[in-house]
Amino acid sequence: LDASNQRKKHGLPESYFFVCTRFLPRKNVDGLLLAYAAYRDRCGADAWGLVIAGSGDEEARLRDLERSLRLGSVVWPGFLQYDQLPAYYGLASAFIHAATSEPWGLVVNEAAATGLPLLVSRNVGAGRELVRHGENGFLFDPARADEMSGVLLQLTTMPADTRAVMGRRSLDIAGHWTPRRFGEGLLAALDVAA
Repeated sequence: LDASNQRKKHGLPESYFFVCTRFLPRKNVDGLLLAYAAYRDRCGADAWGLVIAGSGDEEARLRDLERSLRLGSVVWPGFLQYDQLPAYYGLASAFIHAATSEPWGLVVNEAAATGLPLLVSRNVGAGRELVRHGENGFLFDPARADEMSGVLLQLTTMPADTRAVMGRRSLDIAGHWTPRRFGEGLLAALDVAA
């Protein structure tokens, strides 16, 4: 199916930030919603959509927050199985991970391997390795909604060809994080421990 049919099938906006997470307090989806509201106020009619995939104990509270902020445009597809994820990543304009605490964050690897610009909290371990600030995305302080909304706006307002270059750079960076590299690192760690 072509992109426009896929968008229609999944109820996705033309341009959107994609989030794939569990709904837990440390994932900071509430902070993201607040930042997104500020971003929409600043961006107006040119604002991208927000698609938040996942599930968890915080879901009802987060949906209430979205309603109280009068966003009305957030898409909540629920928990996505692995075979569903390619469509959501593939149609996204950028990926965002706003966690206040995350040892790694495999979803950042997935988004980079899809060739998306990455907006990642400085508190996400994968961000330190997979995001080159200004090259393939931006790092931000998850406790500062103004900083988060600023990177959303910055990415939206940059030229499309610059975003495309960022996406290609993400893909290049992701290509260095192979199973072979993991195995070599594990063997080196075992040598040190022996």
